[in-house]
Amino acid sequence: MTLTYQNPLPIKNIGDPFVLRAPDGTYYCYATSAPDGFKAWTSPDLVHWTDASYVYKRQPDSWGESDFWAPEVVLYDNKYFMHYSARWGRNQSLRIGVAIADSPAGPFVDVFNHPMFDFGYAAIDGHIFFDDDGRSYFYYSRDCSENIVDGRHESHLYAAELDDDLISFKG
Repeated sequence: MTLTYQNPLPIKNIGDPFVLRAPDGTYYCYATSAPDGFKAWTSPDLVHWTDASYVYKRQPDSWGESDFWAPEVVLYDNKYFMHYSARWGRNQSLRIGVAIADSPAGPFVDVFNHPMFDFGYAAIDGHIFFDDDGRSYFYYSRDCSENIVDGRHESHLYAAELDDDLISFKG
């Protein structure tokens, strides 16, 4: 007896999928999906999906130049926060950006015209964790593209407590 389900999703050529369930019950799938931003798909049931097109698109003055990867979206204080990875045009290094929208369908607009933070190394794959005690934490990876330890490219996981604005760190 097979206990799996397979459906021929219309979602193709993506990476790093992230699914959010909006308050109205609609599911949104955000993914590495376009050279200049992020597309999304919606579903009422996680089986039938509709292309929602771009939810974030690089603007001419965007800090991120290419390699738009791994978007994750959370609802907080009646706003939708998208944290994503992109290649910074200033130094061609990967960094994490943050964009905000009033709707899970976007459009998401960058909070800053620079990465969320710059600790001097490539950082990717941001994720917010909301703790039961009300505090929130930001997890991310120090990317192996620039982190060479004893001749090996290594990625390391980091975490830091976020301020209540979800765009800056405490301390």
